[in-house]
Amino acid sequence: AKMTSSSFSSDASNISTSTSTNPTALPSEEALEILLSPDGYYTYLNIPKPDPSLLTSQFASQHPSLASAPDAYDNAIDLDLVKKNYRRLSLRHHPDRKTGDPETFRILHRAKVVLSSAKLRREYDLVGLDLDDEDDLDGHHHEDGGSHSHSHADGDA
Repeated sequence: AKMTSSSFSSDASNISTSTSTNPTALPSEEALEILLSPDGYYTYLNIPKPDPSLLTSQFASQHPSLASAPDAYDNAIDLDLVKKNYRRLSLRHHPDRKTGDPETFRILHRAKVVLSSAKLRREYDLVGLDLDDEDDLDGHHHEDGGSHSHSHADGDA
């Protein structure tokens, strides 16, 4: 009997610690509201927003090599967590599901794309909103043969 109680308690503690990084799937309308609000991509996917000091000029002047290096930005976010949380939420919002909604699913996917890309994320952080949402979906196709640039963008997913 002792064994079961101890293994149960360790399970419970595991659950409570892991929920801190797990995103909470919300009804489509609420989810969209969050995703479309400033910094909502971070909020809904439950990703800690990188320290803004990585972006400030003061930081840049103190650490010129770091600030100019794209990886200061790449390392500021846990890409595995982005993927994991996206996967969890996308199951909930997938249009094939009862709880799903095509628009929420689309924005959710866009959130993953933006948070996974240092360049897009930098733009998103500066404004707090995703200005390129629409044109990114079809804009890429006109740049250089579409399919090529698209497969490249998803290369590290």
